[in-house]
This record gives sequence, structure tokens and C-alpha cells, in this order.
Amino acid sequence: MQSRQLKYFLAVAERGSIAAASRTLNIAQPALSRQISGLEQELGHQLFDRMPRGVRLTRAGRELVRHSRRILEDIGDIGLHIDAAAKGRTGTIRVGVTPNQSANPRLTNAIKIFSRELPNVTVIVIPMASDRQEAALRDGSLDAGLIVWRSPLDARLTGQFVQRDHMGIAVPHAIAQELGPNPTLEDFASQKFVVYDRDRFPALQDSISRALKGAGIRPLETPLAADFQALLGFVYAGIGCAIVPASYASLCPPGVSILSVSGLDIVYNIEIVHSAVNNDPTVHRFVEAVVQRPDTGLGIGGA
Repeated sequence: MQSRQLKYFLAVAERGSIAAASRTLNIAQPALSRQISGLEQELGHQLFDRMPRGVRLTRAGRELVRHSRRILEDIGDIGLHIDAAAKGRTGTIRVGVTPNQSANPRLTNAIKIFSRELPNVTVIVIPMASDRQEAALRDGSLDAGLIVWRSPLDARLTGQFVQRDHMGIAVPHAIAQELGPNPTLEDFASQKFVVYDRDRFPALQDSISRALKGAGIRPLETPLAADFQALLGFVYAGIGCAIVPASYASLCPPGVSILSVSGLDIVYNIEIVHSAVNNDPTVHRFVEAVVQRPDTGLGIGGA
């Protein structure tokens, strides 16, 4: 069944005559009769009773009138929906975020902009470690991600700088009070340190190991934590101190603080990352919203 056949059928149904419908549609009456007969054969039911003067809808015909109008309306809307999707004004975008960046002002500002300017786009935020985000971006299960320590060697992904963060030292409050204000890395020489699993981010762990070694600190070889939240758990349990992102301060368990420490000069970039071959306009608009100055709009107008 084609939309053209439905249009022809409705024209005949509305005018009650194949001859009158053929004049309205500007097609030959025999050709219109063949179209109607073909539609009846395809559906397996007679749609019109042929009268001496004109035609009359059968029960099946009346039912098709009801459905045909809705189908044709939907077909007419398809172009509008496709146009909106092609311009990035509708659909869903899946965004990964590391736990410590879930309240990042750049991210929340982008979501606010989309809610205001692109209400037909649904933004789904999925907490996920950076290495898992990279895998999800490569297989297409994520559209974008707020990522740290991304390998620049993977040409399948591309990212834009969002902001810079630095590493601090997570300690129990008692040790923080003992060290006093403005501690240096050397002040931690007598402390035990638990470390992050090197296999996850070897470059980061190498930087941490160099910093500790330079201060005469030898970290515990075990236990190794699978992520920074696990490191904070070890600190809370009194197993040792840990070098973690300063932005994890809001995720610290009770009784644990993250200190800025002189001599610990490890900084890292936070990027908004997506697939290098992803040309989805919605994704690019979201990236633009994340990297721009907060509280400015997308300037999409009637695009």
C-alpha cells in the first residue's frame, strides 16, 4: 500500500464519485478506477459499493477512512521530525561522567541550556570511570563523555579541553590536624600510602610514584584500589593516605579530607570527548555547550 493510493481512496470517499474525484485529482477516470480496484485487491476487501450514480463506502471502507487520515497526517509529519533530528533539535544524547565530575558546573550548565533551548532533546547522564567511557564511546553506547587522562594515541576519539584539576592527598582528619596548615609532600614521609591500580591509568600512577619517591615515601604495594572512591575507603579505614583528585572532596567519607600539598604538582585536564567520526549535530551542540562560558546559550535561533 502506498500513500498515493490512500490519497486517491480518500478523494473518492469524500466526493462519493470516482468521476468527481478524478477531476479533483486531475487524473483519468479509468486510471483512478484501477488504483481503487488495486487497493481493494491488496487489502482483500471491497471498499466501495458501486451504485448507479457514484459509490458508497462499505464497512471496511469506513474503517479505512478513519485510519487513512491518521496515516497521512503521520507521513506528513515525518519530514518535520527528520528535519528536527538532522538539525540536532530532537532525540536523546547519552553522556558519561566520572563520579567526581557529576556536579561539574560546565556539565550542569550544558544540561540547563538544552532543557531551555532544546526541550525535545533528552540528556541522559551515566556515571562511569574514564576508561569505561572511552570503551563505550568507541562502541557507540555513549555519545559524549567528561573524561580525564585520555590517551592522545587513540585517533578514534577526539576531545575538547574543559578545565584543569590537580591531585591532593586524602587523609584522616586526625592526620590533617597533626600536619597543620600548608603541608609539604615531605611532611608525609612517615605516612603509609595506598595506591591506584596502575593498569587503569599507567601514566598517572607513574607520576604519583615519582612524586612519592622524590619525597622519600614508599607506598604500600597492596592493597591496590580499582578506583579513587575505593582509595577513599581505604583512607577512611585507616590503612593509609592516598593521592586522589582534589575534586573528589565532595565524595569523601566522614572524617576524611583532601589536602592541597606543596610539592605535589600533578595536574590533569578534563575533556569532553566523543567519537572522531560522530557527526551528530546534537552531540556537537552538547560539546559546544560544555566548553563555552557558563550561562551563555547556544544561539540556535530558528535553526
